[in-house]
Amino acid sequence: MMRRFKEAARKGRAEAQIRRILDEKGLAGDVGIRLLEDRMTATVVLKGAPDQGDEALEKALAQGSGIERVTLVRTEHGGAAPSPAPAPQAPPAPKGGHSDPLQLGTKPAQRPEPTRPEGVRRVVAVASGKGGVGKSTVAANLALGLASQGLKVGLLDLDIHGPSLPVLFPVAEKLKSEDGKIIPAEAEGLKLVSLGYMVDERQAVAWRGPMVMNAARQLIDDTGWGELDVLVVDTPPGTGDAHLSLVQRMKLDAALLVATPSPLATADVRRGAQLFERVGAPVVGIVLNMTGGPLGDDLEPALLDDLDLDILDRLPMALDTARTPLRSGQAVPLPGATEKVTSLLGDVAGDSGEAAG
Repeated sequence: MMRRFKEAARKGRAEAQIRRILDEKGLAGDVGIRLLEDRMTATVVLKGAPDQGDEALEKALAQGSGIERVTLVRTEHGGAAPSPAPAPQAPPAPKGGHSDPLQLGTKPAQRPEPTRPEGVRRVVAVASGKGGVGKSTVAANLALGLASQGLKVGLLDLDIHGPSLPVLFPVAEKLKSEDGKIIPAEAEGLKLVSLGYMVDERQAVAWRGPMVMNAARQLIDDTGWGELDVLVVDTPPGTGDAHLSLVQRMKLDAALLVATPSPLATADVRRGAQLFERVGAPVVGIVLNMTGGPLGDDLEPALLDDLDLDILDRLPMALDTARTPLRSGQAVPLPGATEKVTSLLGDVAGDSGEAAG
């Protein structure tokens, strides 16, 4: 599985370099990357008749991308280069966000509509604008609360750099794959997937953006969840690469924001709400963590009114809230969030992902 992550990232970097060179020369075309036994080749399809400078362009593309051989194909109508596997796709710059000045991304030929994983009826994202607010703890306890109602629940950890599930739900063995699908671990009545179950927990995951995005995509696309009523997605803090992969590839039925009473939470909550608003995922409310301390128990009323959101639950700053590992019978109650999610999801047990639209 790790080899596939690295191969996808290597292809993505090479394609990004090819597209950068084409863009500098005022050209645009379809790029296909092949990797066979550690030998990488590329086919670039450009519109128009053959040009005398094509041989020099092939050489420049190969040297600039580190690919062994680049083949140019000219066609009067353009066309798609053969590619055995989809290359990483770059998202458009989000509204109000940054462009891609370093040209790390690639241009997608056609991005499929986001869908729920096969067999999954509803998807709920748990997010925060910054780290250290207890988002993973809230996601895990929400999953346990939903499972306690008799629902089949999965928990996906998309925090590539700082996966939390191995701490919250330790398992004895690494994740395995079967027929190209990741097989989730199981603990406390939940199905669990995290990069932390695949790598050595003592080593840092020091990956750059393209590799992070490809790892997130494979966790999203290549996991065999089986039949689930609800998949809870524990997103990484902020609004970065993994979030873009998530909202581009997975249909979200709801999002839950986690914050603290800190004055810094205002901007963080607003950013998180705006991200999900852009993709049409309803934000059902906020769980306010670490209350009861010197910062108080609330967010600014003006912020809540502006975003039209309510605080669904307040978790105190207490050892019981942060205790690990988690056990199904000892979950921290989140009655407001659990009720809101289940009411939004409707009759989950009798519904299907396709019927839900």
